Amino acid sequence: MAVKLPFVCATYQSQSPVADNARCVNWYVETPEGQQSKAKVVWYPTPGYALFATCPEPVVRGLYTEPSTGRVFAVAGGGLYEISSACVVTLRSLVADDGLPAQFASNGDIGGQMLVASGGVAYLLVLATNVVTTVLASGAQFVGFIDGYFVALDATTSTLQVSDLADGATWPALSVAQRSVASDPWVSMVVSDRKIHLHGSQTSESWYNNGDPDFPFAYAEGSLVRDGSAGPYSSVALVDNSRIWLTANEEGTGVVKRSSGYQTVRISTEAVETAIQSYTNVSDAVAWSYQDQGHTFYVLNFPTMRATWVYDAKTNLWHERGWWNTSLMRFDSARGRCHCYGHGQHLVGDRLTGGVYTQSIALYEDIGSTELRRLGQGPHIYSNGAWIYFPEIRVEVETGFGLTATREPQIMLQWSDDSGKTWSDEHWTGLGNIGDYKHEAVWRRCGRSRDRIFRVVISDPVPCRIVDMYAGV
Repeated sequence: MAVKLPFVCATYQSQSPVADNARCVNWYVETPEGQQSKAKVVWYPTPGYALFATCPEPVVRGLYTEPSTGRVFAVAGGGLYEISSACVVTLRSLVADDGLPAQFASNGDIGGQMLVASGGVAYLLVLATNVVTTVLASGAQFVGFIDGYFVALDATTSTLQVSDLADGATWPALSVAQRSVASDPWVSMVVSDRKIHLHGSQTSESWYNNGDPDFPFAYAEGSLVRDGSAGPYSSVALVDNSRIWLTANEEGTGVVKRSSGYQTVRISTEAVETAIQSYTNVSDAVAWSYQDQGHTFYVLNFPTMRATWVYDAKTNLWHERGWWNTSLMRFDSARGRCHCYGHGQHLVGDRLTGGVYTQSIALYEDIGSTELRRLGQGPHIYSNGAWIYFPEIRVEVETGFGLTATREPQIMLQWSDDSGKTWSDEHWTGLGNIGDYKHEAVWRRCGRSRDRIFRVVISDPVPCRIVDMYAGV
């Protein structure tokens, strides 16, 4: 008799693996919208990568598509580069390099200017001439554009600076505001929905255009929330026009929240929070977002801690992503550090090199032309302490892609009978040659257990989509 086993799920590793030890690495969970869908949840592979262009310097610290022209720009190392649709990289200017993410803003049709913040310095590029000048020699860690004005945040002095209307070349000395609503300093800034959102180390607030000719922006009453930013660059991701960031306040840190008007809503799980709060360094966390296949993803990368967490705004579920380090045989944090949608495709910058990569679900290698390893680990299978026998395990997976006419891709199965502390030997089976669409991934004589966790791993470059797991019991 074949019995459907619980298997496809989001990552949820509880404080105790005896309670829950599920993982989903380089897959994301889809909940099919069809009323008669065969499965309620499936694992679909996260995107792969192919090299699009290479900047002369590592690392890629920012990517931006200028809205009025569609031109794509990158900051890599100490250079501002333009990347054409033909993959040609052109140096536009040298910029200060502090190793931190670069920021971009544009005043588009009304001014024809693009503002770049790199290394605390703001540079202005005139789109018609490609002339670049320094407009703020210091104190510009974050920049934005709102209602005809460029704005810049000096996080070292917790001050907001505003340019002249439609002119990023002029920054009046008196057009500066100091934080006064709360005592913690501003550490980051996001401009969206015609508001300037300023995140402090423990609280956050929003400013709006009040029409004052001397200083056009003012604090929006009622916007102060008791959620600051744990890392200055983990709060820059916009998802469906709302902000998502890793929060911190006087009570602690490590909770991911999403803005809802002037309020915040917790979206991280206890398992995600347990993982993040165990990290010794979260200050270098970098976040970005993108939309693909009907899902909007918030990518939160912890490079020092070798971890990447991803929130799916459609399903409200979390999964992990990682770059498989073949020399150390472990997952490190994902290589993608920044993103833009330009030249009709998703472009991602490498955190280790000057490479800018195309990101697509039709690609099956990782950044650096390395293997894209996927790991799926299901929940506990138990029956009140009774023995469960597994004469056969079958994973329902799309087959028949093949690698060559004679070489079929492989999938590996392991199991643990002690909540994931130790694992069985690796058991490999094929996924069928090209055109073998009825091929089944089956393992036999899998023993017995009172409490078992199964996991599968695949690294061959095929679109491995997993629907269900069944057992002959």
